[in-house]
Amino acid sequence: MPRRKREQKGELFDPTSLRLIVFIFIAGIVLGFFFGRRFTLTSKVSERPSEINKEVKEPQKKQKGVFPFLPAGSSRPATKGKIAIVIDDVGNDQHFQDLLWSFPHPVTLAILPELPYSEYFAREGARHGFEIILHQPMEPVRRFGRDDPGMIYVSMTEAQVIQTLMKNLRTVPTAVGINNHKGSLATQNQNVMRIILKELKQRHLFFLDSLTTPLTIAREETQAIHLPYLARDVFLDNELEADYIHGQIEELASLAKRNGSAIGIGHFKQGTLSILKEEIVRLEQDGFEVVFLGELL
Repeated sequence: MPRRKREQKGELFDPTSLRLIVFIFIAGIVLGFFFGRRFTLTSKVSERPSEINKEVKEPQKKQKGVFPFLPAGSSRPATKGKIAIVIDDVGNDQHFQDLLWSFPHPVTLAILPELPYSEYFAREGARHGFEIILHQPMEPVRRFGRDDPGMIYVSMTEAQVIQTLMKNLRTVPTAVGINNHKGSLATQNQNVMRIILKELKQRHLFFLDSLTTPLTIAREETQAIHLPYLARDVFLDNELEADYIHGQIEELASLAKRNGSAIGIGHFKQGTLSILKEEIVRLEQDGFEVVFLGELL
C-alpha cells in the first residue's frame, strides 16, 4: 500500500518495519539482562578474596595454659632450675597412699625391698606415673635395733652381694635405679661398691647416693666405670616440724637456682607428703621445673 494511503488509514509503519523494531527491542532486553547478571556475579566473586584475607589476617586468640609446639632446633623456655624430689622408705604400709596418688606432679618413690607392700607400690607407683627406684639397705657405721630386710653388709662375698641385690630388685620390679638406705659404712667400702655398681651398669640402672656419710666413694667408683651418678643435696625432713621442712625446701630451691638442679629426699610420712604436695605447686609457680631423677642424668 502506498505511504500516502497508509497515513490516511492511520498506519505509521509497515508490517516489516514493525517486526524489525519489536525484534530489536526484545534483543535489547535479553542482552541487558545477560550483561547485568554477569556484572553482578563478577562483583560478588571479586569481593570474596578480601573477605577471606580479612579472616586469615585476624590474629588467633591463644588458649590459656596451652603452648604451641616449639620450632625445630629451639629449646624449652629457661627455668630457675630443675628439682627432683625423692620419697624414701616406701613399702611398709599403705596409710598415706591416697595422699601420694593425689600429688599434682609425680615424684620419685624409693621403695624398700621385701616389705609387705614393696611390690604393690612398685607396680601402682609406675601405673600412676611415678619414677621408681630400689631403696637398697646397706650397712651403717652404727647399727641400732633390728637390721632391715635385704641389707648388704661389707663382710659379704661378691656372690652374696649380687644375690641380695637381685633378690631385692625382684621385689621392686619397676625400678630404674637404686639409692642407699643407711649405708654409711658400706658406701665407704670399695669392694662392696664396685660389686654393686658393676651389677647396676650391666642392668642399665643408675645410682643415687643418699650421702649418709661424707666419706662415700660412690662418685669416684661410678666415674671409673662410666655409670650415671646422682647425689642428694638436701634431706627435707630430718625434723618433722612444718617450719623446718619449709625451710629445707627453700634451701633446695636456692641450690637449684645456683647450680641448675638439686635433689631433695623426704620420707613416707603424712606431714612430709602434705607439705610437699603444696610446695611442688609453689615451686613450679616460682619458675622451677620439678623433674624425675632420670632427667638429671
